[in-house]
Amino acid sequence: MSSIYRLEIQYRGTRFSGWQIQNSGEVTIQGELEKALHQMAKGEVVKTVASGRTDAGVHAFAQVVRVEFPFEIDPEGLKKGINSLIDRDIKIIKAEKCPEDFHPIYSAHSKQYRYYFSINSDIPLFYRDRIVYFGDDLNIDLMKKACQQFIGEHDFMNFYTTGSNVKTTVRKISKCELIPFELHDLGDAQKSFSGYYLKIEGNGFLKQMVRMIMGALVQVGKNKVTSKQIDDSFKHKLTQPLAATAPAHGLHLNHVEY
Repeated sequence: MSSIYRLEIQYRGTRFSGWQIQNSGEVTIQGELEKALHQMAKGEVVKTVASGRTDAGVHAFAQVVRVEFPFEIDPEGLKKGINSLIDRDIKIIKAEKCPEDFHPIYSAHSKQYRYYFSINSDIPLFYRDRIVYFGDDLNIDLMKKACQQFIGEHDFMNFYTTGSNVKTTVRKISKCELIPFELHDLGDAQKSFSGYYLKIEGNGFLKQMVRMIMGALVQVGKNKVTSKQIDDSFKHKLTQPLAATAPAHGLHLNHVEY
């Protein structure tokens, strides 16, 4: 008899073609996870569902995954077993049994992302696949003010990749702020490096929505997009996006609330 488990997973998305298994056979996080589960299930196929399908290059601090395993297994044993088999850039940080009706997407109340960036081009080597340099000419105060415009319920018709199948482009954002961070260079403990991250939380996100919001905020910081243009983008479909989509490697899925 099958058992349902909820996993929390961390991954560094740099070498993967996103979360979802691809028909082209590219290496994905879901593919690597199901390959490890297949071995643990003695050759049986094990299907997984995640809270969101992160794009190529995107990272996760706590992706949530539903696993239907063909037989009952101790959750701690499941966690350790997967970690012993899976790619080194993927780690199971928690495993627990859960109700059969648990669904990572539909059971979620909110989701939080972080986007890490810097105005210092000298990003330490070991963080270059996690932090984006947008130039040293950003007006951070203007960007912080613009963050407030995204809070609340809005139509994000201009902040997602068209072609994705959605019923509505209206989403409710509860948090949107820029927070400074400081870290130490792994190669030199005496050397520190600072930057910012966008913390954004909402009841759901459209495809590439956070990266497009980040892109718009960068243009605000460069005095190329105004607060009025952001307000107008919630009311009318634009012929051109406000800004280029921010690179994938700065984005991290931080937390999913149930």
